[in-house]
Amino acid sequence: MREKRQDRTLEMAHEKDLWAHEADLQALQIKGRAEETENELKLGAQGLERSALEGSWTGLRASIDADARIGSSYPWVEAVRGLARPVLTVLIWLIFTVLFFSAMASKLPASTSEAVILTFVNAVTFAASSALAWWFGDRGPHIGLKR
Repeated sequence: MREKRQDRTLEMAHEKDLWAHEADLQALQIKGRAEETENELKLGAQGLERSALEGSWTGLRASIDADARIGSSYPWVEAVRGLARPVLTVLIWLIFTVLFFSAMASKLPASTSEAVILTFVNAVTFAASSALAWWFGDRGPHIGLKR
């Protein structure tokens, strides 16, 4: 009886060790799968980023080709076309500066002056940043990319 009990105790200790080992293996497998999934996600993100970059360059190439197809015109037309973006950008920032300082120096009541300053600053800042983003920004879609 004593030997059977001793055998059963050893058997149970062995089973306990076996189950602990199996649990450790399961944990390692789960960790390995998580790492594989993370690596696959990184590779997928890199693929998306590469596709977006290639799309940006393709868009730039198409824009340059379209600009080249316009052909030559009168010299003054080409000069105006070439100066449109820089001149508009400088004008927007000049308007922003003039409006801001004229509202700051105005002799309006304080509440009206604050409202005018806030309105002008918000409107001109939005216009200036939108124009800059539109004229000089990359217009390619950035689906699922985090920068």
